[in-house]
Amino acid sequence: RRSLSPVEAVKGYVKHYKDDLDELQTSLDNITGACENLRNDDLIQILYPLTEKYINMRGHNQSILKCLDLAIDVAKKKPVMWGKELHFFYSKRGNAYVDTGEFAKAIESYKNAIAVLEHVSENDVNHPNRTIVLNAVIGKTLALQGEFDAAEAFFNTGKTLLAEYPDERTKCHLLENLSHALALRANAEKKAFLNVFPENMSSLGNILNLFERCRVV
Repeated sequence: RRSLSPVEAVKGYVKHYKDDLDELQTSLDNITGACENLRNDDLIQILYPLTEKYINMRGHNQSILKCLDLAIDVAKKKPVMWGKELHFFYSKRGNAYVDTGEFAKAIESYKNAIAVLEHVSENDVNHPNRTIVLNAVIGKTLALQGEFDAAEAFFNTGKTLLAEYPDERTKCHLLENLSHALALRANAEKKAFLNVFPENMSSLGNILNLFERCRVV
């Protein structure tokens, strides 16, 4: 049995332990160290498993962000081969930009994530779901900048798609981001939160009931 190269070993390790966040945490420096020295498809294969759960649950550090930027540069040269991975790389990078207050860069990353879906099979990624979610996070990001009318347009796009492709989990994502944006607008305009909520959601009971359903979806 041939011995594995260091890069092959890291790829196998990350793939095997992608759901074991504590295990990944103990080896994160080694994983990102390997990524930082790569400029090829191996980089994508090492980093992508981290986007499936680890980054969502444990967040990111500067090494992970550097690896994301490197992986995006590699993947965007082969969008047909790495479209799904590139889509989620852009999405995670957008989230990181929001965390650091770089809202314009975040919106650009989210829009790139939507655009790359044309290279991704529907069997790999639910296009309507992801488009709705990304329109929602763009809307929230615009609201963080105080651009409430522009935000509303993206939320309306998401709501239109949701009416065509109904899905409870996606609705929860849309509602979460919409609620955040509307709370920001209410605060900016010195209005009560419920006064800026859409009429069909104006009952606090309806809002709380939907959030409760979101918790178990």
